[in-house]
Amino acid sequence: KSSIDLNNSDAVEFALAYVKKYVDYFQKRGVHFFNIGADEYANDVEGMGFEGLIRAGNYEKFVAYINEAAKLVLDAGMTPRIFNDCAYYAKCVGKEYQLNPKIQVYYWDCYDRVADICTVIEQGHEVINANKKLYYVVAVDPWICVTDDVAEKFDKRDFVGDVKIENPVGIMMSIWCDDGRDETTGCKTY
Repeated sequence: KSSIDLNNSDAVEFALAYVKKYVDYFQKRGVHFFNIGADEYANDVEGMGFEGLIRAGNYEKFVAYINEAAKLVLDAGMTPRIFNDCAYYAKCVGKEYQLNPKIQVYYWDCYDRVADICTVIEQGHEVINANKKLYYVVAVDPWICVTDDVAEKFDKRDFVGDVKIENPVGIMMSIWCDDGRDETTGCKTY
């Protein structure tokens, strides 16, 4: 398994040391933002990992870990960012589930029990429109949502779920390479 065992203090300490190494590296190069990610945690353990974390009573530990990683980023003078999947999953709000409000959130989709964008904003986070309509995923079965026409007409205020947010921090288009094979030659390209 590749996910951090939140019940193993050595594993958590190692993971945070690893984050710190990269935070220091990018901070020395004048970077202002650092993406912690946090969206696909424990997917290798049990489907959508956040459900498993909640059932095991470990979601609070996950939030604490993200806050520790965010503190490393903030202490380096950078702004931490995460994807929305993990933020207030299953509408878990309250002191024990409060992510540091200085974490900016890339909001890309609302599915299953992922918190809606209003919940994320109510918890004090600035949001970046990472709408899945602006995704281009290179995969065995390509997932191409963005086209020239879509990108040209896209309004940065239009978030998934037909929600309009007047002042998002920004907008981003994502190009993911889930499958790096070059099908024309049969060779892998990286």
